Amino acid sequence: MSILDIIADVAITEVRSAFDSYFAGRDRVESFLDRFGLLDPDRYDAFEVVGEEVPQETIEVSDFADSDYDVIRDALITSRHGYLDQSELQDEGLVDADGYVTDLDGIYDFVSRDSFLPFQDEAWLDSEVTYARESFELLRVVEEKGFSPNGGLYEANVSLMRDLDTGEYVISIGGTSSLSDVNTDIVGLFLAGNTLEHGEAVNRIVADMFANDIPAGANVDISGHSLGAAAALELYDSNPGAFDEVFVVQAVGLGGADGTYYDQYRADGVGDESIIEIFGDDPGEDFNDVVTYWGHVGSGTVYDLGDNVVNADNGPSNEFLDSHLLDNLWATVDSFDFAIA
Repeated sequence: MSILDIIADVAITEVRSAFDSYFAGRDRVESFLDRFGLLDPDRYDAFEVVGEEVPQETIEVSDFADSDYDVIRDALITSRHGYLDQSELQDEGLVDADGYVTDLDGIYDFVSRDSFLPFQDEAWLDSEVTYARESFELLRVVEEKGFSPNGGLYEANVSLMRDLDTGEYVISIGGTSSLSDVNTDIVGLFLAGNTLEHGEAVNRIVADMFANDIPAGANVDISGHSLGAAAALELYDSNPGAFDEVFVVQAVGLGGADGTYYDQYRADGVGDESIIEIFGDDPGEDFNDVVTYWGHVGSGTVYDLGDNVVNADNGPSNEFLDSHLLDNLWATVDSFDFAIA
């Protein structure tokens, strides 16, 4: 075990302990205030299920059916597209000024060459690109960057796809891929309980897609990974009638003092029927143990990859970010599928 791994183990243990104390103390304060009618609904507004509330079902690897692998792969590959960057693709001549795809083959060649994301280990795997080409049509990639005096830097990335089998549309929201997103993670999600200007930017982009790209009455799903999953949950919460299903991968919890999916469903075992979560870990202590430690995010169904997440490049599987990254999750699902087949 490296020095970095040892430091990470100690740090994560301390963070989990501190957060456990925070939530326990907060629960006691909320109970006391509620008992005497002093609970401020604007400050402590616990999330309510907006779809049909169901007992949360966790499906483990040993129980995966072929149809489950299809669901998981769709969630992973659509979430991967949320990380596409309009500026990068426009510089390569692959999308136009409004983000509409002009060279789909060129985009998949581009993402296959090298990783263009600081928080992703590798370029897209060949099997990812093949699955994406065969299963979805990428239509549009849009970004919005800016600065707010209240929230600081933000960057929103959203992609629009169409399922080639069903004709359904999928909106994918990108996760952490820049320092602006780190700002949203810390200042927004953890401290404020929302994604601040990032979330507003996502709302504007999605509204434009509904107005200009998605036919009236079409079925629309939404997906996201990490920060993108949190943004997808917020978007679904505020516009439940707009989406059929919500696919979240390694979703981070929404923090702050307002109560959220994360806090509300830490232990009660219920969720929203429309929310499907993909979750996985590895045997070591890493980043994922912090962001997913307190339970699942109000999902009706959880596909649990267990503590078996592998490294896509066959390197050590206990690096700090390994079990959180999409390329490693994809490689893990491939390894399970082949092993069972």
